[in-house]
Formats: sequence, C-alpha cells, structure tokens
Amino acid sequence: MMSSAHEESTPRAGELSGADAASFDGADVVVVLPTLNEQDGLARTLQEIPLEPMQASGWTVRRLVVDGGSTDGTLQVARQWSVPVLRQAGRGKGAAIREALNWLAARHVRFVVVLDADCTYPGSMVPAMAQLLDAGSQLVVGVRQAATSARDDYREFIHRVGNRLLNLTASQLAGLPILDLCSGFWAVDVRAVAQLDLVTNGFEIEAELFTKCYRAGFTVTQIPISYRERVGVAKLNAVRDGASILLTTIRFGRRRLTAAFHPPPPSQLRDFLSIAMVHNADDFLLITHPSRRDEAERIAQRIRASRPGARVEVKTAPSGAVIAPTPSGPGSTHRQALTISLPGPVARPSAPTTSAMIHLPSTGRLITIKADASDPSPRPADLFKSGGFVSTGNGYRLEYARDHWPVLGRVRALMANTFPSEQAKELAFLGANGHYGTLAVWRRHGGSTEVPALAMPASAAPTNSGPVLGEDSLP
Repeated sequence: MMSSAHEESTPRAGELSGADAASFDGADVVVVLPTLNEQDGLARTLQEIPLEPMQASGWTVRRLVVDGGSTDGTLQVARQWSVPVLRQAGRGKGAAIREALNWLAARHVRFVVVLDADCTYPGSMVPAMAQLLDAGSQLVVGVRQAATSARDDYREFIHRVGNRLLNLTASQLAGLPILDLCSGFWAVDVRAVAQLDLVTNGFEIEAELFTKCYRAGFTVTQIPISYRERVGVAKLNAVRDGASILLTTIRFGRRRLTAAFHPPPPSQLRDFLSIAMVHNADDFLLITHPSRRDEAERIAQRIRASRPGARVEVKTAPSGAVIAPTPSGPGSTHRQALTISLPGPVARPSAPTTSAMIHLPSTGRLITIKADASDPSPRPADLFKSGGFVSTGNGYRLEYARDHWPVLGRVRALMANTFPSEQAKELAFLGANGHYGTLAVWRRHGGSTEVPALAMPASAAPTNSGPVLGEDSLP
C-alpha cells in the first residue's frame, strides 16, 4: 500500500501531477520553481508569492514545480500547496528549466517567472517582473543585493568576487551591461525565449539565456532584489560550475543572433516601471498636464499592480503653472514621493522632445525620458523648454546618457554596482536599463534647487521667483 501511494504521488518523467495540463493553456503568468530536495525552502518561497493581488488585477497566474527527483518531502509540500509538479526527464537545473519552457510554450503561456525554491529570493517581486514583461521587456533579471556583508564569510566573499568577474566578462562580450549573470530569479516572454534554442543543462543556463537575449537585441530590464541565505543544502560547486558558466559566457557572448521574433521597441511605461523598481519607492506622485490625465492614470494603475501596497496619487496641474515639490527633510510633515511629471505639448518645434521627468527624492537625481531615442539629450539650459524642470543656482550636470558615453557608461555602471554606495548602485541600474537611448540621468550641482515645470510657455525662462505651487495646492 505504501509503495502504491508513493507511485501515485511521484509523476513519471515528462508528466504532470496534481492538475490537468489544460489548466495552463493560455495562462498569462506561470511561476516555475525548479526543485531538488527543497522541502523547507519551497514552503517558504510559495508563501511569499502574492497570487491574489495579481489575479485581482486580471492576470491568469499558475505555479509549477519542476522536480529533478527529490527524495525528501518536496513533493508533499507541493501537494499541500496544491501546486502541480512536472517531473523532469533530464538531469540538472538547466534541463529542468528548458523542459518547463518547452512544455509551457506548447500551451501558449505568455510569461514565465523562474524562481529558485530555496527562499533566497523575494517571491513578493513576482508582480513587478510580470508587469515589466507586459510593458515591453523580453527578459527581466533580479540583480541580487545581499542583506549581509561577506567580510566574515570567506566562501561568500569568493562567490561575490567570482560573480563580479563573470559579469564583467559577459558585459564586455555582449557590449551591454549585465549586472548579475547568475541570478536565479528572472522572467521571460515565452515567445521570445522560444527563438533562442537553449542547450545547456546545468547552472550555466542563466548565462546562456542572458547573453543570448542581449545578442538577439531583446529588451532586458534589470532590477535590484534582496538576497538572503538559502534554506537547505547548496548544490552549486563554485569551481566546477563557475568554470562552466565562464565557458558558456565566452561561447555565446560574442555571437550575434537573428531571431524570427521581432520585439517591439522599449516603451515609456517600461521605463517608468523600471525606475520605480530601481529606486525601491513605495510612495508615488504623478503630476500631469490635463491632456495627459488618461496616460497618468494608466501609469498609476501599473505601478499599483507591480508594487502592491504602494501609495500612488495622480494630480492634474493647472495649465501654465509651475509645480514645485513640497519641501521635505528634518521637521517636515510632508512625505517624500518619487515624482513623475508629464508635461503638455511643447510650443516650439525646436525644443527637446522630452516626454517625462522623474525626480528621485532620496538621491536628488532627475531623469529625463525622451520621446525618441534618436534625439540628443537636452542641455541643462534647455530642460525648462521641454516643460520639464526649472533649475536655480548652479543647475544640473549630465550624469549618464548613452549618446554621451557609449562605452564609458557601461564601465561606470559595472563599477558602480561593485561598491556599497546606494547612490552608485542606483546609477548602475539606471545606466543598465537606459542603454536603449531613451533615458538621461542628471544630478544637481552644489546648492542648486529644482522645481518641476508643467505646460510652461515657450517664452518663459527659469527664475528664482514666480507662480510656484506645492503639491497641496493641486486640484
């Protein structure tokens, strides 16, 4: 009897247990969890995935365990959580992921989020990854930000140094910044990944996938995620698997791929969401010209879906007003919000075609989003002409733009992610996600201040005084 029950609970290779395969047909998102003896980590990982908010926003979401022959209680945990199990036919993590992607592609699933089942990654970030895919990314990579220092752990220190060297090698071969080549938390558009002909079977599967996506010209978004100590026994061998990852990077990093899948260009919505994830904001204020109110509402809806629990407000600026951020700091009762400004039409055809301005409160950075990647970045003196920001004092300096530092920018981004400074890491992510040419990053000089200006007349010039409204004055 016990043998029969065990056979019923263990699926045959390539078969699904715990659900009808048809229940996956046409699903929007499937969260794939590769397992091999992960009973403790799997339970905690499943607990963190916020299914209800995703389903409430209209997504069809499924979870799928892909098991490599667990001999502990992993399958029982999956059954307790009502998660179907696909038993892999091959050996290794890469084989598990390839089999799952092929199985799901045959069922016309749109997006797949792959999440290691050892509880090292935050399952709460699954909605953000799905929204970024829906906004125009073909690959979203969660870049690990360790919660603890590696100074007192020699093994962990070696791992981090090795990861930095792999990232540097992959970035130079691909010609684009790759901040975490070995992340076990990523998401893909199934239509795109089906064109890549993945072949690896081990831990090098991420290196193959990431480099191939870059070489195929797909839109890749990288966002910071917290990284914790794993639950259970580690299966990666630093020397053997590290060498395999390096060889895979060299093998595929230099090849230019031509895919039948032609991705759409990166969208501004994707830019908005990626900046929100990079800055890790939970408080957002969208100030919009009346003509762009509907657009602002759509952006707000996506931010809420990607960051459940975030506070998002949309306010319309009176035509011709200059909108100033409410002062914040010690003794201030006002909140600090990531501010997205959507200006109205530009009166002068010669003015820069800046479509949006984003102010990051904790670092004081200003990001301009251009309507067309082929346009040059605006000069500091031109920011106000676009309906953007008026700067007083010493003004702004350009900190990052692809058209200014095509090679140096990549090196700066990689170096910035190596050091512990939060401001440097923020620049690393903005540079990595801005290499498509739509983003420009600005920093204030010395004691300068700024006010975001909306629908400013073309004849207006920045001054230290004028009709300035705080957020509380907005309708």
